Order: sequence, then structure tokens, then C-alpha cells
Amino acid sequence: SIDQTGSSHFADTDQSGETNYSRVTQNLGQGGVVNTLQTGNNNRSAVDQLGSTFNGADIYQKGSNNASYVLQGTAPGGANFNSAYVTQEGDGNKSYIGQTHGDNNVAIADQFGYESTSYIIQMGSSNKATLTQNTSAQNNESFILQDNRGYISAGHEASVTQGGGSNNIATVTQLGQAQAS
Repeated sequence: SIDQTGSSHFADTDQSGETNYSRVTQNLGQGGVVNTLQTGNNNRSAVDQLGSTFNGADIYQKGSNNASYVLQGTAPGGANFNSAYVTQEGDGNKSYIGQTHGDNNVAIADQFGYESTSYIIQMGSSNKATLTQNTSAQNNESFILQDNRGYISAGHEASVTQGGGSNNIATVTQLGQAQAS
């Protein structure tokens, strides 16, 4: 577990083996970076970036039954220009990216395998979410919620790509001013 307070922090975790767990918490003003690499089985990663602007999280997990949790934002005040990238390879992956109370944030989740689930939740305005679940995958679920009600700026962008497999579910919900592709 890594806990950091202040501005412009960097946390890098690299784990190989079975049943890995990584947790990084950054309570900061701006400029926090987290890179997590996990290879093996049953990987778990949690990142909390509770701060202002220009924070980034990059998570890569390879194995089976991977789980990733990224939370960026703070209330009140917002957290703007943050980015979260999650890549998971294996079957039974779970990914959650929450970017709450902020504008101009980017969330990208790529899952390669079967029976994976991904959630992206963004509150604020002008946020972008991209979710890809690989070609020929089956039984995947993806959910994107973008809400800019109460914010003055323009809408969101959301993109979901699910490969040519079967029994895949995609749900995109945009509240307020929005556009989907």
C-alpha cells in the first residue's frame, strides 16, 4: 500500500506472481501519476487520486480474474484534466473507473478475454469514455454513465466497441448535454 500527500507524486508498482494486490492513494493538489503492472493470476489493483488536476493512472493486468478500481475526483470543487487507462488480458476481468466531479477527463478501458465487465462513471462536463472488449469475445458487459446535469459546459463523448462474439451487453447512459458514437 502506498499513501502520498501533496503535489506531483509518482507511484510505480510492478508485481509478478499469484494473488497480487496493489493499493495507491494520492491525496494531492495536482500532477499525480500511478503506473501499475501486474502479471499472474487473481490480480487486484486499487487507485484513489483525490485531488485537483492533471492526475493520471495507467493499469495493466495480465492473468485471470483481474480486478481494477480507479477513482479520480473530489467533491466539492472538482478534478479536471485527469486520465485513467486500464488494460486487462485474461478471462473474467472486472474494471471500474470513476471520475467524479470534474471536467475534461478521459477514461479508457481495454479488456481482452471472455466474461469481462467494465464500468465507467463520469460526472462533470466535456468528459470522454472509450471502452473496448476484444474481437470474438463472449458474455462481456460494459456500462458507461456520463452526467453533466448542473454543469455549464458542453456534453460528453462515449464509445463502446465489442468484438464479433455473442451474448455481449453494452449500455451507455448520458444525462444532460451529450453525444454518443
